[in-house]
Amino acid sequence: FQIIPGGSQFNPIYQSDFLQTRTNITSFLQCVKHCNNDIRCRTINFDSSTRQCSLFTTWIHEGSLSSSSSSTQIAYIPQESILYTSYLQSCV
Repeated sequence: FQIIPGGSQFNPIYQSDFLQTRTNITSFLQCVKHCNNDIRCRTINFDSSTRQCSLFTTWIHEGSLSSSSSSTQIAYIPQESILYTSYLQSCV
């Protein structure tokens, strides 16, 4: 996972790219773990003040970033060719 410093929020282009929001998440790493456990998840928003973790199916470059409170953080799986070649697929 790559981490974007606090103060930004990820916004997917399509609402269908939203997976779910989990509540009562006590840490950023716990939010990352939820994403890591769902093969469809590629990007997360975590807000430590509301303890909410939002999971998205879209890559970071397929959405936009907006300013948010300093309590929000974004993490994403970098899109790298090794992710494809390991499964004998071409990188699109």
